[in-house]
Amino acid sequence: MKKPHIALDFDKTLAYHKSEWGVSRVGEPIAPMVERVKDWLAKGYGVTIFTVRMNRTGPELQQQIDMIDEFLVKVGLPILPKTAVKQRHFSHFVDDRAYHVEPNSGIISDQIDI
Repeated sequence: MKKPHIALDFDKTLAYHKSEWGVSRVGEPIAPMVERVKDWLAKGYGVTIFTVRMNRTGPELQQQIDMIDEFLVKVGLPILPKTAVKQRHFSHFVDDRAYHVEPNSGIISDQIDI
């Protein structure tokens, strides 16, 4: 059985964030999610940071990468891949806005099984 690969939102999911900050700063860690990510990694799950912050170019993109990497190291996580593009190998999306839809049914559930 293939292990899950989780697309994890950054702002408001892994790091505290206020909308008025835009992408100018990174907030404090959200401890329960940091611990959950550590658990996923210990189980061998893949985790990719899935964030609009990666929708930049040039120096602005590098600035966002550096800010996220600094955050990850600070909270004891490894440097994780980052993207703003949905990828086929993602088995789960975890963020503050998504709903879980049962495949091919149109039924929305608030249950996720990871």
